[in-house]
Amino acid sequence: MKHSAISAALTVALLSSAGYINAETASHSVVSPALSANIESSSLSLVDLIQKIAKESPEQLSASVALLVEKEPAKIQAIVAYAVAEAPEQANQIVSAAISIPKHKAKQAVIAANAVAPDQLTDSISTIIQAAISQSPQQAESIIIAAISDYPEDTSSIISAAISANPDSAVSIVTAALIAQPSLAEDILIAAMTTAPEQAEQIAIAARAQGVAPELITTSALLAGLDPTSVAEPTAAGIESQIIAQVSPTPAALITPPASASPALSGGSSNGIDSPSLPNPGSPGSGGGGGVVSPN
Repeated sequence: MKHSAISAALTVALLSSAGYINAETASHSVVSPALSANIESSSLSLVDLIQKIAKESPEQLSASVALLVEKEPAKIQAIVAYAVAEAPEQANQIVSAAISIPKHKAKQAVIAANAVAPDQLTDSISTIIQAAISQSPQQAESIIIAAISDYPEDTSSIISAAISANPDSAVSIVTAALIAQPSLAEDILIAAMTTAPEQAEQIAIAARAQGVAPELITTSALLAGLDPTSVAEPTAAGIESQIIAQVSPTPAALITPPASASPALSGGSSNGIDSPSLPNPGSPGSGGGGGVVSPN
């Protein structure tokens, strides 16, 4: 393998600042500034350019693929196919590099690689996505959106791989995934909470912000092995009932009527008003003898 005369550290620094690679990626992801300039200004056809890179700088082939896809995204299938044809042993790295670029098409890259070297693309799509995000963490959201759109059946493993590759972006990855595929909310949340349980509360908040039903969020937490109450949002009704219980008298105390008056004082009134009975002037014992007071 040939190596650039420029130090590896300087090359990594230059390309990282340009947004092409992550400073922590392996050496096969490093492309020299000189080669980058040649790619930009080359008059060779696409196939001839890739053949030249594969022959003269094979250790920089996958990184060169990323630059070519950046330059001509519509040709991603051709770029991947030509590169894999030249270096089939690098199929996994080539596909990862291709889909680390914004607005990529993950399925197109995988199809192209499989068409050329079906036995060489041994990594799962989630592993490829993880490698792509490791190379371009700043593009994690766009990589996830494209990947789960192309491979909805692999949503859980893709989300887990993405968060494992870039745990600091767990919440933004979940948000992007929910926006892109709201129908896959449960798969997204279970995978995210399982992979990053310490961020479950923040993930739940992000899910609520995207309109995910509270029941689905708590169910996802339960299926992820977490206490669902740790991600549940108190309802207004629950808060209100707690306040009433603390500061208000019991409902029974509010509606119990006063005790009935004694029958001895009721006088048999039919108008609902209790009043004391008065003696009948004409009755015995009234002191009137017949109701008339006799003169002396």
